[in-house]
Amino acid sequence: MSRTLVIILAVMTTQLSLVWSATTETDRQNSKPHIIYILADDLGFHDVPWHNPLIRAPALQRLVDEGVTLEQSYMLPVCSPSRAALISGRYPHKNGMKSANIKPLQPTGLPLNLTLLPESLKMLGYSTHAVGKWHLGFCKEEYTPIKRGFDSFYGFYTGNLDYYEHSQGTKRVDPSGEKSTVRKASGLDFHSNATASSEAVGKYSTFEFVKKIKSLLRSRDPKDPLFLYAAFQNPHGPLQVPRRFLELYPHEANPKRRIILGMVSALDHAVGSVVAALEETGHFQNSIIVFSSDNGASWNKMGLNWPLRGSKGSLFEGGTRVPAVVSSLRLAQRGVVYTGLFHATDWYPTLLRAAGAPASASEGLDGVDQWEALNGRAPPPRQQMIYQMTNHRGLSTAMRYKNYKVILGNFKDKGWGVPPEYENITEATLEGFLDSGAAMSIVPPRPRINDTAPRYVDQELYLSSSTDMADFGPPVEYDYDGTNDEKLESRDDNARSFPTGNTSVEDEDPGRHARKQGTKADKKERKAQHKAFKRLKPTKIKLKSTQRVVGNRKKDISTFRSANDFLVSGIPIHLYNLADDPYERHNLAEREPEILEGILGRLVPELRKYVEPHEPPTSSAGDPSHFNGVWSSGWC
Repeated sequence: MSRTLVIILAVMTTQLSLVWSATTETDRQNSKPHIIYILADDLGFHDVPWHNPLIRAPALQRLVDEGVTLEQSYMLPVCSPSRAALISGRYPHKNGMKSANIKPLQPTGLPLNLTLLPESLKMLGYSTHAVGKWHLGFCKEEYTPIKRGFDSFYGFYTGNLDYYEHSQGTKRVDPSGEKSTVRKASGLDFHSNATASSEAVGKYSTFEFVKKIKSLLRSRDPKDPLFLYAAFQNPHGPLQVPRRFLELYPHEANPKRRIILGMVSALDHAVGSVVAALEETGHFQNSIIVFSSDNGASWNKMGLNWPLRGSKGSLFEGGTRVPAVVSSLRLAQRGVVYTGLFHATDWYPTLLRAAGAPASASEGLDGVDQWEALNGRAPPPRQQMIYQMTNHRGLSTAMRYKNYKVILGNFKDKGWGVPPEYENITEATLEGFLDSGAAMSIVPPRPRINDTAPRYVDQELYLSSSTDMADFGPPVEYDYDGTNDEKLESRDDNARSFPTGNTSVEDEDPGRHARKQGTKADKKERKAQHKAFKRLKPTKIKLKSTQRVVGNRKKDISTFRSANDFLVSGIPIHLYNLADDPYERHNLAEREPEILEGILGRLVPELRKYVEPHEPPTSSAGDPSHFNGVWSSGWC
């Protein structure tokens, strides 16, 4: 073959490759994308690898490297209202949704007059599937996922359950003459569509959800658009994880913290398995993958939101600002950080727009379409947001306008939860450390050069670019193709932190299942171990200038017509400039009166839209004992 012919063939091959690549990209942009929304439960700001290089989560890091990381992503302080805002695109305070979690025996749910995201996507031709945690009501069938726009559901209705037994227990009050007796209402909470399922009992829920997702992806045509809502349980309590993931953190001396870190890595394994299944089945190239937490971490479980102030349930940044990333080959920019303000309600219109819906489809929503901004084609559109609003037991709300944040009403200030690696920080040194900027350093994303993603097993991703992990021992290899899933599901591989005597149950807590076994001395020792384990919490630091505010009583906020009504009401008010003070240390309410009045003036119209939440008392009608030991609908 002549040299000229070789050159001609090489040029033709290159041109054909470019044409094919351009055609593939055009086809991808013109077709409806698969939307994969992965929601973590109580994952802290400090407990992801791009905020903490000690976290071993290569699957999540890959999403960051190939996606857009949202550094001002906000949810509500606790589970139920966060999920309600996400899936409805509306502020919960405007539709009577309670600001606290829905209790298992509480006859209420997400209002039925709302059109939810899966329902809107079905109108666009999507098949819709939910896997994992619901927590938006189930006392009647109309509240359950398969009646709210999902074609299928595999998971649990309540807020938390044992990862292996899939059971939920809650206190139930039974009236008895002049007194009441309290007993435990407990039962199985695992469902396939509307049917209770016990087939997964004894297996780790996270990997049962992965198996279901794999089965779903392998059974469908990737040409048909898919919406998958995968709401994993990790790292919400109870603290349980297969031992294999504890081995990733031999350096962590605190047993409770070590389990939380293992649970994060187990979640990462699940995310990697889902991504690998998307690749295997031909869905990945045309998928938009969103990963987010539903609220901040709980300090009681040793989750951390450092360096943000506050914990789960708090209106401070630590309770509401969450790790989030969107990753897709459809994005015009990847491996970048997005600093625009992004609220839970924004996912609804943003994903609708990405799916090709007209702008009119988002009318009436509180969420803002940010698809163009995420692609770098427009400036961030959101300027203000409501963190939460409730007047159930006194006004409690927070509002953001640009860089300023106002908190009104009661709040319980827990200060800052300090990670073990910063154990030398004290109240005297905290201010200087935060001022130095070292606490908010972000591990930069490492963008990939090409769009052809390899199979997911990538040992290199275990090692952070900013920290030498050699001192912590070799990484335990993940198996994203799922060949070891059965081993990981087994309770026999479950983690424990302390010896549990002769019991075969291996759990995180030395005696949570075994306190009734053995001699009296054994029981006493296990009880002591159990109490010691429960007391394990991060070091907390409070500054003298940031005190707990209490004493606010319920007021008729419907009569408020101006900023001055707030100022003369006696309601506690805090103002922070998050650009200069992202850790919320300096209350500017008295120093910046004009700014404060301006934001309060913006809050007044929102007060007029406030709807008292539907918060009925718990009912014994929902006790699983009435339904063959299963948490079921049909009792309200």
